[in-house]
Amino acid sequence: QPPDIQHVVFLTRFLRGNGSVEAAAKALGRFLAFRETHAELIGKIRASIPPDTASFDHRLLWGAEARPWRYVHCLPTGLRSGLPMSFIPLATVCMNRWVKWRKEDMLEFVLSAAELQCIQLHNRSVREHRMVKTVEVRDASGLPMTTGTVLRLLGPFMYLMPVASLYPELFHRLVLFN
Repeated sequence: QPPDIQHVVFLTRFLRGNGSVEAAAKALGRFLAFRETHAELIGKIRASIPPDTASFDHRLLWGAEARPWRYVHCLPTGLRSGLPMSFIPLATVCMNRWVKWRKEDMLEFVLSAAELQCIQLHNRSVREHRMVKTVEVRDASGLPMTTGTVLRLLGPFMYLMPVASLYPELFHRLVLFN
């Protein structure tokens, strides 16, 4: 595994994110098994990310052209706390592209985002001598929230969440407004 994944900071994320040593050990085992299964893809993704990356540059994400929404900005220190912030207006989500997003593209995208987060948050945590996590901000203005919309969103979420949940404590909080 890469140095940032073996580092005490990353292992601490497992302990803090799972509440006990036993739960953290089980979660780490699932995480490492997943990484083993997807080692080739993760290796290619990591090779495309500069190891000294200290900010979330969405242009480094795989499958960005297929992603069904638009990033407005990823600020390296967008908040008073100095934590990085990612801002996505949900009105930019294209439902047709969302439901047609191929699972292979989803996986590449989510893994590239998670690996980029691991690298940049590790580098910042070590440099700043604190646990750095990202604040995810979403503007829900203009997102039609009908039962049909919610149901159409569920399919890709059901596929993506188990993968994303393998990566502990990358996000400090989600702020949803409007």
